[in-house]
Amino acid sequence: VADDAFVISTTKMIYKLNGNTGEVMWKQEMKTPPPALAEAEGFGAFGGKGNALANSNATSTSAEFFKYKNPNLIYFASHTVMTAFDIAGGKEVWKRAELESPVAQIIFDDRGILLCTDDSRAPKTDAEGHVKKSHGLMGKLTSGGGSGKAFINLYDPETGAQKWSGGELDLAGSVVFYSYSGNKLCIATEKSKGQNAVNVIDLDAGKPAIPKQLKVDGTIVDVRMLPQGLLYRTTEETNILDLNTGKDIWAKSIKYKDGGLGVDKDNLTYFNGDGTLYVMDNTTGQFKSFPNMYKFDGKEAPGSCELRSNGVLFTSSQNLTLVDFNGSQVYKVYKPAPGI
Repeated sequence: VADDAFVISTTKMIYKLNGNTGEVMWKQEMKTPPPALAEAEGFGAFGGKGNALANSNATSTSAEFFKYKNPNLIYFASHTVMTAFDIAGGKEVWKRAELESPVAQIIFDDRGILLCTDDSRAPKTDAEGHVKKSHGLMGKLTSGGGSGKAFINLYDPETGAQKWSGGELDLAGSVVFYSYSGNKLCIATEKSKGQNAVNVIDLDAGKPAIPKQLKVDGTIVDVRMLPQGLLYRTTEETNILDLNTGKDIWAKSIKYKDGGLGVDKDNLTYFNGDGTLYVMDNTTGQFKSFPNMYKFDGKEAPGSCELRSNGVLFTSSQNLTLVDFNGSQVYKVYKPAPGI
């Protein structure tokens, strides 16, 4: 917090220490659970798109300090508490937010600090953010919290006061992606019963901005704003959500059994679906397709893709195929599994 001072959190207290002498400059009581193993739900990186659960290769932290606009304040979030302290004197300036579900993401917005908590019933993910087991169901977006349920709320950065008159919004599922459009926050959410959903929140009113949530098939892998609305891509379908009506813009989604992998290049998105390469213009929302560009042997499907200088490379354990930007196959390689 300064050239010669830092703050630490223990399971019982928060301390500000003199970096030269180790002297305790101030302390505040704050009970914080010890770090949890990665198999238990932790909370991930604040802000940006991403996975709200712990990296499977590391021990998850149970607390985090961070700063925002006011250089005199230090914010603190744990699984069950969020608050802020005056750095100089240690006074707790927030009305401490006591949470019934663990912190998942914190979004720094011009209107305040958006806090998203995690639903303990959400699926666990691997290090890349892929769901390990079932793919999830998002509940109805309603006002009012519930024990253990995920929610989103807007807090005043200076006082910790809740800024939405109706209080927090229940998500009943964990936020996996989000995207902005003016005063609207588009969020993709998942739980653990085989379905996922996209919702849009009016950040000024603190209410849902579309008549009802959009249920989608498959695990959500990307959401982004286009002039026409919110593009969503899952492991089973792709479409654009009209932010005014809450309905899909395309009469029929792009459907596929194995797909959804994608990369961006020059305002275009390249993604796959059942052997077809799709190319979408992110400005117009128009797309074209190149069928039968890859067909993996050994009953495999692509598990990853990456951008190369001359195309998009799709790979699996025993296959790799490079497709150029004009939709032509550059090469295909299959190495049969060695067996016993």
